[in-house]
Amino acid sequence: MLWIHGGGWFDGESHDYDASKLAEGGPSGPTVVVTINYRLGLLGFLAHPALEAEGHPFADYGLMDQQAALRWVKQNIAAFGGDPDNVTIGGQSAGAVFTAANVASPTAAGLFHRAIMESGPSIAFASLDLAETRGAGFAAAAGCGTDNSTAAAACLRGLKVEDILALQGPYLTGLTLDGTVLPTAADEAWTTGQFNRVPIINGTVEDEGSFAATLNEYLSGQPMTAAGYTGLGIYTGNTNIFNGPGGIAGVPPNYPAGTAAKVLVQYPLAAYAGPSLAETAVLTDTESCRARHLNHLLSQWVPLYAYEFRDRNAPWYFPPLSFPHGAAHTIDLQFFFPLWHGGPPGTPYPLTIQERKLSDELVAAWTSFMHSGDPNFVGNHPWPRYEADSPAYLSESVPNLSTLSETDFSSTHQCAFWDGILVY
Repeated sequence: MLWIHGGGWFDGESHDYDASKLAEGGPSGPTVVVTINYRLGLLGFLAHPALEAEGHPFADYGLMDQQAALRWVKQNIAAFGGDPDNVTIGGQSAGAVFTAANVASPTAAGLFHRAIMESGPSIAFASLDLAETRGAGFAAAAGCGTDNSTAAAACLRGLKVEDILALQGPYLTGLTLDGTVLPTAADEAWTTGQFNRVPIINGTVEDEGSFAATLNEYLSGQPMTAAGYTGLGIYTGNTNIFNGPGGIAGVPPNYPAGTAAKVLVQYPLAAYAGPSLAETAVLTDTESCRARHLNHLLSQWVPLYAYEFRDRNAPWYFPPLSFPHGAAHTIDLQFFFPLWHGGPPGTPYPLTIQERKLSDELVAAWTSFMHSGDPNFVGNHPWPRYEADSPAYLSESVPNLSTLSETDFSSTHQCAFWDGILVY
C-alpha cells in the first residue's frame, strides 16, 4: 500500500503515520506499506503562464510527486517483499482527494490496482484559468512577472522557500485541470468511465463537520455564537468552507442565489443544542451527500465498497470543547495508524478494548481489500458491495459492525435537500 497523507494541500508529513498495524495485516497476511511526502502549498500546486509556455507538465507538482513514488514502488518494492502487480493507493482528507485524482489521471495508469478514499472524495478540479489567475497574482505579489516570459519563470524559481510560504495564503488553488496530468474534469471522468478502473473503498465519518467546528473554537479561543452561526458567510457563493474538510482548496462553490436563506431554514439554530452543533450538521451533510453522489457514479463502473465511521465516543486529540465532537473528520485514522493524533499539537489516547476490536476488524477488511479487491473473506458479508439496485454502507462502530441502508444515510444527512443545491 502507498499511503498519501492529508493536510489540506499545505500541511502534514509521512512520519505522522505509524503503519505497523497495517503492515502486520489481518487474516490475509502481512502487507508492505509505503508512506510518502510530496510538495505542498504553492511548491506543489502552482500554475502560471510562464510555466505553461515551457511545454512540460506543470501546475500539479504534488500529484506528479505521488506518481513518481508509485513508479518507484513498481520498480523497487519487490526488494522489500512487496508485489508490484498488487498495489493499493489510499489517503484521508486531502490524501483521499489525491487518491481520487490519481484514479482520474491517465499518467497514473497501470501504477496501482485498488484505491481507498477516506473522507475527501474529489468531485471537482480547479480550472486552468482560475489557477493561472491566482498564480499570476502570487507572482505579482512576489515581484515576478505575470506574463509567459522566460524571465518570469526564472524569477519564480529563484524565490526563497520562506518567501513563498509567507505569501502563498490567498493564492492556493490545489489540483488543477492542467491538460496532461489531469486532462478531464472529475465529474466527466466519473460519469463517462474515463478513469483508471480499479476496485474502490469510499467513505466518510458520521460527523465530518465537527473537525472544522473544533478548529474554529480551538483557534479563536471561544465557542461559536448564535450570531457567528447565522453570520459566518458559510452559505454564500464566494467562500470554499462549504467544500468541507476534504474539499478542493480555493475553488469557490458558487452556490445559487438564495442558498443562505434556504440553509438557515433547513438547519435552524433552535433545532440544535448549540451553534457549533448546527455548524457541524451543515458541514457534515454537504460532505456526506457529495460522497453519496460519487458512490452513485463510481458504482456504475467498478466494484465499490462504501462506509460510514460512526464511533462517536472515539478518543479526540484536541483539548476539551464546549460541544460533543462526535465521529469527527480524522478521528478514524487512529484505528489504522496506532495513536495517530493530528501532529505535534495533538494528544494521543489509547483505544478501549471494544475499539481495539473495531480496529482489528477494519485493518482486516482493508488488508483483505488490498489482497483481493474485496474487504470480505467469504461472500458479500459483513461489507456488502455498493450497487445501484442495493446501495448499502458498512456502519463502522462498536460493539459490532453492521450495515446502513442508503435510505437511512440520505435521511440522516438530508441529501434530498442538498441534491438541489450542491455543486457536484
